[in-house]
Amino acid sequence: MSIRRSALVEFVRISRLAYLLAGAGLYACGLAVADYLGLAIDANAATAGLVAIFWVQLTTHYLLALDDWRFRPPPAPASADPAKVDERAPAFSRTTPLSAAIVSGGLLAVVTTGQLITSSPPLLAWVLLLLILLTGFWLAVPPLSLRYSGYGELLASVALALFIPSYAFALQTGEAHRLVLLSAAPLVGVHFAMLLALQLEDFSAATAQKRRNLMVRVGWRAGMRAHDSALVAAGLLFGLALLQGVPLRVPAGALLLLPLGLVQTWQLFRIRQGFPPAWRLLRWNAMGLFGLGIYVVLVGYVLS
Repeated sequence: MSIRRSALVEFVRISRLAYLLAGAGLYACGLAVADYLGLAIDANAATAGLVAIFWVQLTTHYLLALDDWRFRPPPAPASADPAKVDERAPAFSRTTPLSAAIVSGGLLAVVTTGQLITSSPPLLAWVLLLLILLTGFWLAVPPLSLRYSGYGELLASVALALFIPSYAFALQTGEAHRLVLLSAAPLVGVHFAMLLALQLEDFSAATAQKRRNLMVRVGWRAGMRAHDSALVAAGLLFGLALLQGVPLRVPAGALLLLPLGLVQTWQLFRIRQGFPPAWRLLRWNAMGLFGLGIYVVLVGYVLS
């Protein structure tokens, strides 16, 4: 692979396109709740809000990539033997994610300024957008570096799975609503479980590099138990949502998550028993479970 192509692939990787897609889906969930309640959707405000979320996410992703830089080996010289180059070595300089974060943050400022001039978004929407941005910023940036605090995974899950749909709804109505909270809360648990599953694959490297994420802090056995508990909590929250008036199609659709959830729990059980881990299967299962959860909530409201 050429150096230029390698750099492009690396840049796409740190942009975390799957998370951008998840953010768009969660944003759509908030709009779907508003539509289900019979509220008029302002298309211009909805589009501007989605663009703002897009730039908030990209800014966070590039800051996280910048923070990751200190754990990566230096780039290989041009004369190095390709067979001996560490695959984790960055394909571009440290200034690339820094510059990308600055540009993304600047474009976010442009979008939010445009919102302020043209539509004056409600105060609650501003507060939620600020919380999302600050959470992402302090996850990656010292001195807090919350991603290694022991509760960074939970903060990231709340910011993504709860605050984004709440922001979409608040941007249209100026209010919060229990249906948004009840529908998004299970997704917080599913996303939290996904993060722990992904951290398990990287456990040895994270331990060696002293990256104190939650899995490293509590140990892999306790981390696996936390993963299982998060999935159980997500299931219970879907049941609670049904009792609290969420459209039947949402918790009923959540039954589609059960097979993937059981497979994921079974995979971690096998790892605890000493069987060779199928990392790729675990990775895709964890991401697929979260993506299916978003789909279930979105389609449940659209069809109700």
